Amino acid sequence: MALVSRRCLQQLLIENAAFLSPEQTEQHVRLLNTLREDYLATEWEVVLLNALSKLGQVRHEPRDLGGSRFLDVVFENPDIQFAADIATVSDEQLHRRNPVHRIYAELARNVRKWRITTGGFAVSVGHSPHVLGRDVRRDLLLPPIAKLNEVIFNDDFATFMKRVVKDPSSKHVHRVRNATADVTITYDSTRELWGGTHLAYTVTNIIDDNPVFHALRSKARHLKQSGYGGLRGVILCDGGCQLLREGGSSSEYSLQQVVADFMRQNRSVGFVVAIGVQGKSSIASRERDYRATVKIWVAKAHAAKKETLSAFFDKIVPLFPPLETSPSNALNRVLSGSPMLGSFFGGYEMGGIQYMRISAVGLLQLLAGNVSYSDFAKAHGFEERNPFAQAVRGGRVIRSSRIESGGTKDDDWIVFEFGATDAALAPFVPSEAAQSTKDNG
Repeated sequence: MALVSRRCLQQLLIENAAFLSPEQTEQHVRLLNTLREDYLATEWEVVLLNALSKLGQVRHEPRDLGGSRFLDVVFENPDIQFAADIATVSDEQLHRRNPVHRIYAELARNVRKWRITTGGFAVSVGHSPHVLGRDVRRDLLLPPIAKLNEVIFNDDFATFMKRVVKDPSSKHVHRVRNATADVTITYDSTRELWGGTHLAYTVTNIIDDNPVFHALRSKARHLKQSGYGGLRGVILCDGGCQLLREGGSSSEYSLQQVVADFMRQNRSVGFVVAIGVQGKSSIASRERDYRATVKIWVAKAHAAKKETLSAFFDKIVPLFPPLETSPSNALNRVLSGSPMLGSFFGGYEMGGIQYMRISAVGLLQLLAGNVSYSDFAKAHGFEERNPFAQAVRGGRVIRSSRIESGGTKDDDWIVFEFGATDAALAPFVPSEAAQSTKDNG
């Protein structure tokens, strides 16, 4: 599972094969079967091509436009005709330049290595004083990823960890402060959770130096070189980009300002569409509900088509399959390389002592040996209360099982029904009446 479920993606691939060439379909399949940092770009392309095909005729990368670049979409219906390139935008470059996530990952690895199970850790990362304010790049004081072990996780850090192991009831600090790094790692025996602080480096402080502007500028060149003479645009998709999800503030530029500045400089782009992903908590299900949002900007030269374009792209989002998670979480799951555990892994439902409902895919991966029992038990909270162990202690065996479909989710539920106390597991009793009493108790 990535941004949408694998079951949904498979259905979209089948539907898209009706208007794509066999080579194009095979290319999508090959890319979706490969773990890559630009995985979401293929996923968004498959989703968008499918939605557009339900509203008119779609041609993907046609070779007859007369230019040197092949565009992702050439679309036509009785109301509107246009060509567009699809750009999936993320903050990945900003994360690489500010590798805070690698600090936490390496710290977690060392905590496991040193077998520290008490207290909690906090990471504080500083920044240069001149990075505040508009039109200044926001960067943290962190060394490159290749230098993290040399600068932060060095011999002094090992000494810090030894102090924690030797005296876990006290507070300990590892501080690195020089021209290239300002990092403080604190261990506190009273902390239950990990935490940390650092400057928000994904805010848009420079109007023409940010992931959205760079993506638009790159796609504008493609549009010019395509040879397409009609209305041309760029469709931006959220691949984990803060600017596509949030508005601006007093210390940053908004998406509206960035796109407007780009279109002022690039008159060859007739429209820009931004598709973001918003997550909203659901009290009923205790899960987050993810929805796609769409915004559109139309150049003044094509103002007469603005209403038609807006109405058209408003029809796109309802045609998307359900979104399973945020783009950032989706990419992390893809790149983790961990076994496919199913949408319901970690969840279960008990019906007293009569039945239990649990992830079918997760259970299959456990039985296949792809997930250890310790990880399975931890994910389900079985260390404290294991329903299967309760059934064994009660002498109750599984009498039947059935599958409840998960629909478009990448999982199904398997329901186990437990019978009455059975001598196959339970102690012997002197009479049938005693057995019945035990069952009712």
